[in-house]
Amino acid sequence: MMGHLFKLGIVLVTAGYLFAAGCVSIDNPLAAPIPKKATDLFFTAPAHEFKEIKNNTVDRAWQDTKNGNTIAYLSECNAKTESSLKGMEAENLAALTNVEITDSKEYIFNEREALMTTVNGQVDGVDIKLRLVIFKKNGCNFTLSFVGRKKFFGQGEKIFKSFVEDFKAP
Repeated sequence: MMGHLFKLGIVLVTAGYLFAAGCVSIDNPLAAPIPKKATDLFFTAPAHEFKEIKNNTVDRAWQDTKNGNTIAYLSECNAKTESSLKGMEAENLAALTNVEITDSKEYIFNEREALMTTVNGQVDGVDIKLRLVIFKKNGCNFTLSFVGRKKFFGQGEKIFKSFVEDFKAP
């Protein structure tokens, strides 16, 4: 059960990173550099059953030890490719099958336009639910994510909401 969620987290973040970063060729001096990570962020790490996990495809991630729900964030700064919030959303959803966007709204977050999207979908035939908060600030693209099996998603929503409310980018 948790293996599917961990795989989903890796798949989602890897897909988002690869789409955003593009292919980089060592032999091509004109190729876009790999984006840098944001610094001087403020957030409160998820509490309760969430434990930090190592994942090279995101800046930081935490997984619920009881049900596999995962909270993560990814930052990409000074990327040469420019994506809209909707484009970034599409990049993150590309790893899912049977995608159904159940809610998508634009709002102001961290003094910037942001997009919050909630999605039902599948990974390897397993029903999952995903919530993304996507925004740009000071040359950086940010994706805050919460993913879990559909039947366990409600068990971590309040924790993710608190994580998002506390997340501050300079």
